[in-house]
Amino acid sequence: MSEPFTISLFVPDGNPKNILIVDRLNWTGLGIKFAKCQWPDANKRAEFSKPGIYILIADEEEKDQKNGLPLLPRLYVGQAEKLRNRINTHNKQKEWDWGMAFISSNDKLNRGHLMWLEYALIQKARQSHRSQLLYLDNNQNPPEPHLSESDKADMQAFLKEILQILPLMNLCVFEEPKPIIPIPLLQSEIITSVIDTIVVPAQEEGFKSVFLGEDSWRAVRIASHMIEKLRFIAAYQTSPVLCVDT
Repeated sequence: MSEPFTISLFVPDGNPKNILIVDRLNWTGLGIKFAKCQWPDANKRAEFSKPGIYILIADEEEKDQKNGLPLLPRLYVGQAEKLRNRINTHNKQKEWDWGMAFISSNDKLNRGHLMWLEYALIQKARQSHRSQLLYLDNNQNPPEPHLSESDKADMQAFLKEILQILPLMNLCVFEEPKPIIPIPLLQSEIITSVIDTIVVPAQEEGFKSVFLGEDSWRAVRIASHMIEKLRFIAAYQTSPVLCVDT
């Protein structure tokens, strides 16, 4: 079961579509969501002078030709010891609409940490159940960088925080597939699925001459989808004789 958590959002210019600062209680990280059109202003912020991990997203409006479903975003995952310089380069070379960057609020992320986070996010995107509709703009598939046992544990915890924040920023492509739990049939559905007999009332004359004599019964109003399921007709003779015979 997932644990509850609290995040805080700060909108520096009053427009959440431009720049959004994402903080989480008791976390050493900090997230920054920014629109490409606001990058000239966003890159002046002190956060982008720090080392960090970033994701650039190009929203796709077209649909997949095979299944007609909307394509998921085109993503590029990267890391840099100075975010501003790297994203400035991408801004001139890549098509993207918005981005997410994550830094350490206590400046504890080193190059080894960043390379591991980049590797882990790329692997998450490739392994995602959505990957058939996701275009990952990373040409390289980097091997897992070596970290000490304690550093790897710290980065796994840092990654967990990132993955919990991203869906709140409307980026769900890193989500892992969840097992499908079959929904039990309602009692009425169970009963309907095993019905093979219709019960009809019969007066004495009709019971003897038609039901018993002709081994049949008069027309009965019944839903068309039930007809093929019926195998038997049961009749009960109305008062004064009460019984069921088949």
